[in-house]
Amino acid sequence: MANGYNDVHLVIEDLRNDFIFGRLNSDGIREFLSLKRIAEIYKVSYPYLRQEYSVPEDWISQRKEQRKQFVQDKANAKAEHQLEKSLSIDEDYENIFKVTRNQAFEEMKSKKGNLRSIDYFHYSNTFATCYEGEKYANGESLEKQDNNSGWDALEKSLRKHEEQKKEKE
Repeated sequence: MANGYNDVHLVIEDLRNDFIFGRLNSDGIREFLSLKRIAEIYKVSYPYLRQEYSVPEDWISQRKEQRKQFVQDKANAKAEHQLEKSLSIDEDYENIFKVTRNQAFEEMKSKKGNLRSIDYFHYSNTFATCYEGEKYANGESLEKQDNNSGWDALEKSLRKHEEQKKEKE
């Protein structure tokens, strides 16, 4: 430790990584510190670090590239999560519609059911509204109705039942 500074070459890899990739703070959040602040933390000479390592190795460009990649990775992870959530919502509500449809047809067949067909219509309407609300909460637009609305899912469920019925005949 000459002149109050640590020897840079002993900690250069840690310095480089902290500057380019960021470092986790005490709360576990990644932060990107200035080169001057990193030099203070590692107790190394800022001018020497900048002149001998940072500028010749172009750490700033590497950092910009890394941050772009970091942001892109975060966006990709979020998009993937939203897609998985959307597919899960579709599957859950398709099951709800199937169960409701089957119950309605069973009630109609037995002719002694307690529920009227209008009751099933109201249930379906409520499910469709909930479905669309979940899709909207997941960040999907309700303006584009390309088989993503609750009514489309209900219609698809009923269409499948009719197709299955025709196949049995």
